[in-house]
Amino acid sequence: MIPRLSAARGFRKPDCKILQSFRRFSSSASSGIADANPDMSPMHDGSKSNVAAEYTFTRHHLDADFIASLPWTQYPLQRIRNLSIIAHIDHGKSTLADRLLEFCGTLPVGVRHQQYLDKLQVEKERGITVKAQTASMFFKDPLYDAGKQQLPCLINLIDCPGHIDFHYEVSRSLSACEGALLLVDASQGIQAQTIANYEKTLSVSHPIELLPVITKCDLPHADPEKCREDLSHMFGFNPKDILLCSAKSGFGIDTLVQAILDRIPDPERDMPPFIDVSKKAAAEVEKKALQALLFDSWYDSYRGVICLVRLAHGMITKGDSVMCASTKKAYVVQDCGILYPELFSTGVLLRGQVGFLCLGMKTTREARVGDTILATSSVPVQYIEPSYLENFTVSSNVSASNSSQSVSTTVAAQNLKEMTSMPVLPGFRAAIPMVYASLFPTSGEDLDVLRTALDKLTLNDSSVKLDTRMSTESNPVLGVGFRAGFLGMLHLDVFVTRLRQEFHVDSIVASPTVPYKVLVDLPGEGNIKTLRELMLTSPQEFPTGMSQAGEPWVQYVKQWGIATTMEESIRDRSLDNPDAQSGRCDAMIPISVVNSFLEPRVDISVVAPVEQLGSVMQLCEERRGERTAMSYLSPVRVLLKYSLPMSELITDFFDALQTITSGYASLDYDLSNLKYEKTALCKVVVLLNGEEVDALSSLCHPSHAERKAKRLAEKLRDVIPRQMFEVVVQTGVVGKGDGLRGGVKIIARERIAALRKDVTAKCYGGDITRKRKLLEKQKESKKRMKRVGSVELSNDAFLAVLSSH
Repeated sequence: MIPRLSAARGFRKPDCKILQSFRRFSSSASSGIADANPDMSPMHDGSKSNVAAEYTFTRHHLDADFIASLPWTQYPLQRIRNLSIIAHIDHGKSTLADRLLEFCGTLPVGVRHQQYLDKLQVEKERGITVKAQTASMFFKDPLYDAGKQQLPCLINLIDCPGHIDFHYEVSRSLSACEGALLLVDASQGIQAQTIANYEKTLSVSHPIELLPVITKCDLPHADPEKCREDLSHMFGFNPKDILLCSAKSGFGIDTLVQAILDRIPDPERDMPPFIDVSKKAAAEVEKKALQALLFDSWYDSYRGVICLVRLAHGMITKGDSVMCASTKKAYVVQDCGILYPELFSTGVLLRGQVGFLCLGMKTTREARVGDTILATSSVPVQYIEPSYLENFTVSSNVSASNSSQSVSTTVAAQNLKEMTSMPVLPGFRAAIPMVYASLFPTSGEDLDVLRTALDKLTLNDSSVKLDTRMSTESNPVLGVGFRAGFLGMLHLDVFVTRLRQEFHVDSIVASPTVPYKVLVDLPGEGNIKTLRELMLTSPQEFPTGMSQAGEPWVQYVKQWGIATTMEESIRDRSLDNPDAQSGRCDAMIPISVVNSFLEPRVDISVVAPVEQLGSVMQLCEERRGERTAMSYLSPVRVLLKYSLPMSELITDFFDALQTITSGYASLDYDLSNLKYEKTALCKVVVLLNGEEVDALSSLCHPSHAERKAKRLAEKLRDVIPRQMFEVVVQTGVVGKGDGLRGGVKIIARERIAALRKDVTAKCYGGDITRKRKLLEKQKESKKRMKRVGSVELSNDAFLAVLSSH
């Protein structure tokens, strides 16, 4: 059974022996450093900038000249370790990454680095990790110092986010590693993302060696022994294998690094070995049997697209010719190397290494995350499945000639897979968006600028799913924009912030439009009405009391409006047909011909703890879900299947699900099989000083209309800045009930007081009529300003519509 653990319940008092040993460690550490280096003596002024003075471990610094002189073409796999750091939110991942980099000398000595791998501005502002970052470090272990090994150990470290909205970063990072550090805060214990990250390691295509680490052991209310028991009970870890450390003080860092070398396997374990041949022939086979997984990429203003890869087979050197398996485009390797901690050119990458490639890609769409990079010229090879490594023996016979180079092999095994070229590596499962939003430029002239910025940013954040029809999201008020899917509301907020900070592009985030269908009665021959389907793709197309078309509405329908499928409606509204675009906006469907509305529904699967079963079912039913199946996966987890309206799913359903389950629930769905069912529909409108703001209108079910209108009015009151005149915010509903009434029913009203100057400040005594005269004059001025003034809406107003469910 999965226990509910927290700092407030289930934890006993800290183990005195551990705390006493830790305090002795800290006191001796401070005195030892002060004697060795007076400039680094700790200052007891409480400032965070001097915490580095508490570190006691010996740093293994290697200068850049030494790193460049290493024999990169012959780096053995036994001296390489690839690992990720995974944990719940705020369990010390980034801080531990800093200490490991400082311990191995990757970062300068004596300089305080706070979350060095959190390089994005939004990460520094919010104090969270958004993007998984990679860095390499070298460690001179005892084998190296004793002269038994000529090369230091190369450790490739990936720091992963902890928030559930960025879980896709964790999945991609684990695919490039053989091991992972599973961190648990000693003061909080096992949390939701601890369990989720553990399950992710089990779903990776190759085995992941987990090192459980209990962090923050220096906190006064820490209980490491209780955490050790919980980890052992829940995940089956040996209590003796669970490590203790404190990244802030440096306690246990040296033991942790040694455990990484001893317990995390080298890359050779999970890869079929190449045939043991002569060095010259083997090098040729290595180059032509290239297999590299592209698991991350970003755009550089000077170098273009930079790809982060993990080599499963073969080798890459500067000047080689390679190609991407998905696009079949060939490139010349302009540069390659490792991140130490920034881009460090080595000119070669070998099997098992993690590094960067500069291929001179001209467009960001050429670098697809999950793609396989192969050599343009390959030789026939015998490829051995990794799962059969333990059941075969190898013997080889290699022949090479100047005219044609060939390799023939004989492998004594039962399960072999003969290839004429290296196979494509298994990629990643596409991220499933949980929140959809529409992005519009602030002005029509910035459409191409926004498109370019989205291309570059989605290259770095592959979990954002852009509509393949990049120019089909259109709004009669906001113009043409782009629909995008995100993994949560925080992910959406961070993405828009990165657009503004990194590309200086302001965008308007609007609530997404769900494609409804409208059944209309069209007049036919002999006064016989024909039932046809039309698409309703924006609130501005909601049926009104009269037709606004310049020509009879029936003629408009015959010319533009008839659409039996979603694709046909989108095609009619595309930019390739400007007449259809303008015709859509100029003509509205009259009430008299509307028969009914149809809404799309989607099948969802929710896995949740049994403890929250009632809350999850209540949430799904509040969102008008219909339960289709229910089964128990284990005594503590249950699977629920519901048919849910798409309009309820694509906004904040996932965030609400995570809130009521404390992050322990998971959600899956498939949008490829939409079903349309009959429903009631209404439009929520916003009026500012009596004028309707079309851009803030939205469609919803009548059962949610009043609650949404009230929350929207409250949110707009908070986000609209005060003006020089009074602003009255009103929200109302059009078509409540049967969806066929054209009037607006006001639901809520909020008032934003005007900015007011104290005009009586200079009146010192005297007749009261003087003050009244000044106040009346100011009042009349405010009334005139209210009649002619306009309210400017910020992006927060549009986000209020998105989160008003």
